Amino acid sequence: MPYASLSDLIDRYGEPLLLQHADRNRDGVADEAVIARALADADAEIDGWLAKRCPVPVDPPSPRLRALATEIAWYRLHQDGVDEKTPARLAYTDAIAYLRRVSEGQADLPGAVGLVGSAPPSSASPGGARVAGAERVFSRDRLRGL
Repeated sequence: MPYASLSDLIDRYGEPLLLQHADRNRDGVADEAVIARALADADAEIDGWLAKRCPVPVDPPSPRLRALATEIAWYRLHQDGVDEKTPARLAYTDAIAYLRRVSEGQADLPGAVGLVGSAPPSSASPGGARVAGAERVFSRDRLRGL
């Protein structure tokens, strides 16, 4: 299952911008093969980062994962290239930085099941701390009478 779709790209960037970057033969229609390739490349890049922490592909993709795939695909559609400060490049750089943190165990990906190295769900009650350990050596009862 792909992480993002054509409709996700349209929702985020609009048809006019998508047409500007995905109409390679200049016939006034976005080329489906170009979009499919950008989305597939985004999926492969995401899976490459996540593979060492969870089973891939992540199914179903969370909204965060869908946003990452959309940003990466959008960057891939910029065939004419982008400089370091364009929004597409900045969004791509941020997406890869986030995926790197997930890959290294420094961040979690909402909705990804089976993340290796992530903390298990806590059974503690909200707002309180639990401490587990051996019984006290010097308790009030043991020191009584000394």
